[in-house]
Amino acid sequence: SSVFIFPTSFGFFLYLIVVLLRLYEPHYQRIKYLTALLAATLVFLIVGSNEVMMLFVIGILGIIWGYILLFKKRFDVFIFTLMLIGLYFAYFWVVQAKGNQVRLVGGNVLGGAITLSLTNALKSTIFDGLKWSLILSPFAYLYTSSLPNGESVKAIFKINVWIVILGLFTVLFMMFFVIHYGNDMGVPDRVKNVIFEVFLIGYFYIFTIIKYSYSISYKLKSSLINYGIAALIISFFIFRYGQNLHIMYADIRLGIAKRYDQEMTQRYTQIIESKSDTVYVAPLKNIPKSLCFDDIKTTEKHLWNKCYANYFEKKVIILKE
Repeated sequence: SSVFIFPTSFGFFLYLIVVLLRLYEPHYQRIKYLTALLAATLVFLIVGSNEVMMLFVIGILGIIWGYILLFKKRFDVFIFTLMLIGLYFAYFWVVQAKGNQVRLVGGNVLGGAITLSLTNALKSTIFDGLKWSLILSPFAYLYTSSLPNGESVKAIFKINVWIVILGLFTVLFMMFFVIHYGNDMGVPDRVKNVIFEVFLIGYFYIFTIIKYSYSISYKLKSSLINYGIAALIISFFIFRYGQNLHIMYADIRLGIAKRYDQEMTQRYTQIIESKSDTVYVAPLKNIPKSLCFDDIKTTEKHLWNKCYANYFEKKVIILKE
């Protein structure tokens, strides 16, 4: 499910940014209530998608509201209301959900150590942030050099850059913390991809602010051909060294993904049609690495088994020996 949940929730967030910007533009005031309803709906969808994006959107709304309150000396009722909506659904629909209650009370995959989780989250934020910054630095130069020079810069790019850096650091730390706290096996790659997407937006936003705040006026001589060549070089390295693409291609070409889908369909049918509260299922023979990273275990006490049982409203779902 995370194959489409994480990208979808991030897409909702990008849409939310656009909606929030439109809400404050004068020529959109005639439909401001519809725009506000759309923004609230997007917050609801993001919060309900996954815990990482839930914390992210609530943290972002809190930072925006705090910035307006402290630096603009204005209590923004709309942003505050969105934040309350996010907190309400986060607590009553996510934290109180049966699956998350299982994780909160314990399990083999539960981290749970607050001090250790805070330490690991801080390390992940610093080291991954520095690594990503170095990788993206050449693209930051190309990006800022392609921005137009001029005085007509929107207010969103006239913010103190250190406030944005602190805000980005805080949001990344929150996202890393929730994973380290809920999972003692580290940060899964699929989750790190989402955190990287957040970093990506914040990183180039920071360089946009730097460009206009410090009136950097350099311009890279470029043409459509040059950009095309750069795109081809980047694409080559992605396809040449991108292990994820190789794994996905192998799963499809070898039929592993198709057979996995057939096995899972049979398993779900067996569980649903079973009249017993205890269901034994066969181990998977085909496990595509691009879609599945783990399965339920031969012990009913494992977290995955508990989540399975709660979802299908069974007492026990266990893997056959």
